[in-house]
Amino acid sequence: GKKRYSLEQARHALDALRIDGRKTSGSVGGLYAKDVGGPSSTKPIGSAALAPPGPPPAYRDIMPDTGGSGLRSTHSAQASMDARTKSLRVKSVLGDGSCAFRSIAQGQARGQLSPPDEQRKAAQLRQMAASELSRCADEEMTGTGLTVEQIVLMKDDKFPTFGEYINAMSRSEYAGETEFWLLSRRLGLNIAIYQPDGSSYKHLITYGEANSEPVRLLWRRGQSEAGNHYDCLLPA
Repeated sequence: GKKRYSLEQARHALDALRIDGRKTSGSVGGLYAKDVGGPSSTKPIGSAALAPPGPPPAYRDIMPDTGGSGLRSTHSAQASMDARTKSLRVKSVLGDGSCAFRSIAQGQARGQLSPPDEQRKAAQLRQMAASELSRCADEEMTGTGLTVEQIVLMKDDKFPTFGEYINAMSRSEYAGETEFWLLSRRLGLNIAIYQPDGSSYKHLITYGEANSEPVRLLWRRGQSEAGNHYDCLLPA
């Protein structure tokens, strides 16, 4: 019969995608909180039950914010990337549950969208993300050995079914790693995630395969009433 995912395999797959850089744990809170259930769990995750061949590589340690393949690239651009982070500025967006979509929209428009246009474009991106979730449910997320549906059901246990997650994403659910990966492919762009680092910004992870300047998002942990928040980062 088909093999089931072990807890350890599931953790390795999620570790490659996490923005916060923490190791996935069923007992430790974080970006995903209850990611994959307790250590005794033997329930297959998602619609497919074939075990991945092994842990994916640690993408966040080898990835500049431009270019690359899937989630991967090389160290060659790291020094120049570190220099560029000192010449970025924040374009703040509304923290209404669509801040990630708003930030991507402003990044695409180089920060020139008016508030009504920002809201309209963010709504379009939300619907695009929901559509891509449905269309790509059975596709493997690069290098993880897991499908889009499996990743979603593992990372967020408040949605009993994938369909419920898609429905919530089409209305008001917060965007995250899965949506960034899907939108980067659909739009043909890189989406680079940063966090504050003193007077500068630290690059965390990039989604996308485009050999071009990325759209940059600033991830602020615990900076809104709902918890985390995204703003747009633009060249100064």
